[in-house]
Amino acid sequence: MKSGIVNEANSSLAKSGELTEHMVLVSEKVTYENNIGQFWIPSITPSMSTEPQEQTFPAKSSKNVINSNDNLGVGSITKANYLEIAVPRYLFYITDIKITPNTRTTEHESGTCLYSCAPVAVITRREYPKGTKFVITFEMSNKEKPIIIGVEE
Repeated sequence: MKSGIVNEANSSLAKSGELTEHMVLVSEKVTYENNIGQFWIPSITPSMSTEPQEQTFPAKSSKNVINSNDNLGVGSITKANYLEIAVPRYLFYITDIKITPNTRTTEHESGTCLYSCAPVAVITRREYPKGTKFVITFEMSNKEKPIIIGVEE
């Protein structure tokens, strides 16, 4: 019963064409620790350069005849040719685990004593380099709210 519901949901998404979109990573790489990436969506901006570019405009004064207070919290504006989106952490699967012993000794009157042998695990996770294509869908078919659902490998 449960799989039927999932299949119906997937087929309705596929019929609406939402799963056919992808976006391209234009920042150098995304990792498990730093999962925020800069992306380009070719279907929305097909002629855009794939190199990330941004321009910052300073804040203008908000003081005028009606408003004598200049502190309205208006900040600078940044215009960019990319979107910054967090890659879901479940896409950074584990590629390798190395366990090394971490022996600790201490010097005693009677000689060297081993007092700890706790192993240390080093986990290596998948990283995605520049140019990787991610499969996306849009929340409520709103092109302003892309959601990453997978990666093309």
